[in-house]
Amino acid sequence: MSVEEDPRDPRDTGRGEGEFPYQLVIGDNEYEGVTRNLSMGGVLIDLPEAVEAGLIDQSGFMTVVINSLPYDGACTVVRVASTGVGIRFDEIEGTALEEAIFDFINDELEYL
Repeated sequence: MSVEEDPRDPRDTGRGEGEFPYQLVIGDNEYEGVTRNLSMGGVLIDLPEAVEAGLIDQSGFMTVVINSLPYDGACTVVRVASTGVGIRFDEIEGTALEEAIFDFINDELEYL
């Protein structure tokens, strides 16, 4: 079974295309940009290739700005590929970040 077919794949959760400003802090390094997509599990971002290689499995802290409000959460880099860098949110259940993502995804689904 491929990763795309695995029902346990966290990337199978609903996601919405969206460019939201973010700041990612891993150790002493800070990265800023805009997201490519956003889901309950995490975000997909682009980083310079030279940076990407050393980030897999690194933990950090991310701030994502949704509807002009900053939302913070612990995160881990879980995927580095030519299509982008996958960031998983760690323990966001019951947080304002979870609620903001849920609202964003539901609003996106209403337009389908």
